[in-house]
Amino acid sequence: MLKTIVELDQYRPGFAGAYLRSSNERRQVIAAACAVQRDQEVLREDADFLLNARHHTILAKAYRRVPTGLRGALARAGAQPHDKRFYSILARTLNSPSHARIVQAINQLPSIDLTRLCVLRMLPPEVCTPGVVEAVDDVRTTKDAVALIELLVISGVDRHALATAITAVSDKRQLGRLWDRWAARCVFLHSRCSPARGITRSRMGLTSVRWSVDTETARCAIWSMC
Repeated sequence: MLKTIVELDQYRPGFAGAYLRSSNERRQVIAAACAVQRDQEVLREDADFLLNARHHTILAKAYRRVPTGLRGALARAGAQPHDKRFYSILARTLNSPSHARIVQAINQLPSIDLTRLCVLRMLPPEVCTPGVVEAVDDVRTTKDAVALIELLVISGVDRHALATAITAVSDKRQLGRLWDRWAARCVFLHSRCSPARGITRSRMGLTSVRWSVDTETARCAIWSMC
């Protein structure tokens, strides 16, 4: 994205400086507009427009139908432009009725970036809350969390009760204690999941087990640690 800003500065001298001096929200609005416009000639012609037009006007020209909540999310997206994928995924998510729980969480998060957006899209809808996003905080840990949820449910845990408990957490420590409490209620059995896929120790506080997850079938194998 910064490359695009530099290219616009070459066409319209002073663009980069004006961009850097602008508010965080305008930087993100400009970046969001640049992310969806693939015609560089059109972008060059719009350089002055991007620096001077109202934020909603810029977004309306770029997206035609501006998703509800897009401008608010961009205002909480920080000072630095993100990867182009962030803006397209954010707009698609906010425009999708099937992502109502994710949209609600996006609107409640104090800040939003590509990692948090990906985490929200990976989590089961029933646990999409700002607190859970802050607790898992990266894609790899989210994969673990999703796998553990499925494992606990397969082992007899009530999914609704588990989801209710998960949505009450707000940090990693609380989430770690939750996994330990709920795992203690289960009797895990060996399955056909192959250890060759990689056995890792849970990074979320489940210290009493080692586990391996087959991501295609959600079958898991659990072994007691020595």
